[in-house]
Amino acid sequence: AQHSGVGYSWLHRPVENAPKPILFIGEGPGASEDKLGAPFLGNAGKYLWSAVEKAGIPKEAVALSNIVQCVPWEDPLDPGNSRVRPPSDIEVLICQSRLLREIHALQPALLVPVGAVAAHYLLERGVRAGTRSRKFSIEKIRAHLRFAKIGGTTYPVFPTFHPAGVLRSQIRSHAFERDLENIREIYRGTFNLLPTTVPARDTAHALEIIDLCIEHVRSGRVEFINV
Repeated sequence: AQHSGVGYSWLHRPVENAPKPILFIGEGPGASEDKLGAPFLGNAGKYLWSAVEKAGIPKEAVALSNIVQCVPWEDPLDPGNSRVRPPSDIEVLICQSRLLREIHALQPALLVPVGAVAAHYLLERGVRAGTRSRKFSIEKIRAHLRFAKIGGTTYPVFPTFHPAGVLRSQIRSHAFERDLENIREIYRGTFNLLPTTVPARDTAHALEIIDLCIEHVRSGRVEFINV
């Protein structure tokens, strides 16, 4: 925001303290969110909440956030007449501590990045979100339970489409709704799909992921895991 030298407006909202089992994480706010100070308030947000309700996920179990907390306008000097672009590396870095505080406070059992930018950030862990590879496709990685180490803790991550992208391409709507049904099953503890990627960074991280996988098997959340 102001510290990045581009003159954006911070979303002045407090970090939630009550634990939430499911945290949806988007790319960044739009004009409506920036004005009203909360994430997912536009048409994409309305669609997301309706899909959450349709899937049978309790609203009180869900929290919403973004990778960046301010609008990345193409022209920060004329934001009202400018387009919103993907966040840059420095913008992601500046907002990183805020997102980590939210995750720590909410203690989510599942992180749901919506869209390629958020998914790339969580799964690749870093400020490379703004310069992601073109090969990083949300179509290829969605609908699979993965794991990512964030702030010293390993979290299950279930990527899916961004609701704004679904609104632009209705062909994705059925897949998006199926993803939310799987998220509901993860929330209920009855999800049995096999994680296809375990991005261990070193031996200690691999052992931590294996311990988490064993915990999921014992809890009945998955039937078996191939690490």
